[in-house]
Amino acid sequence: MNNPGSHATEDECARERVNEKTPGREPEILSPTDEEPSKGPSLVLMYSVLAFALLVAMGLAVFIVLPFYHRR
Repeated sequence: MNNPGSHATEDECARERVNEKTPGREPEILSPTDEEPSKGPSLVLMYSVLAFALLVAMGLAVFIVLPFYHRR
């Protein structure tokens, strides 16, 4: 990266950027798409369970109300 005519790979450029950082700077904020694993619960799983529970509750409500509806 020091020579303008040299062709450095992305890994080499990233290593040089890390070496150029000053020690007093704050660490960079990582985005959720970085390779660091998530520390929280899986939102997809939680919302899927919630949707399933709502469907089951609506089904139970239909079976409770249906006999009274047919008696009319």
